[in-house]
Amino acid sequence: MPLNTEKFSAKPIKNVSVKVEIESKRALKSIYSPSHEVEVKRDGSHRGTAGYEASDVQPDADFALYFAPEKDEIGVNLLSYKTSDEDGYFLLLASPGMDVKEKQVVLKDVAFVLDTSGSMAGKKLE
Repeated sequence: MPLNTEKFSAKPIKNVSVKVEIESKRALKSIYSPSHEVEVKRDGSHRGTAGYEASDVQPDADFALYFAPEKDEIGVNLLSYKTSDEDGYFLLLASPGMDVKEKQVVLKDVAFVLDTSGSMAGKKLE
């Protein structure tokens, strides 16, 4: 949704409010905005609402919202970003969804590995 007003006006916007209601025949796994901090509320496994509100702001980016209806038990989404010759980065979202039965929950340990070797020092690691 176009929200970047910085190029049109030097004055901040008094109130900004965006509300997106999503309903899908398939279960919704992930709902995410890479551009703004949104509050996500779920109403079962097939409906969700994402909202963004701010006061006295001068938006410098358009509003983007990603959601993934999945047919599989686990939703996996990959968002990547790269500009010109610079290194890019990515966001991996993995979601079991809202409708997991208690009998299906399996105890597990999850390990995240962060490469802090010499080749990742400085700005890359930051």
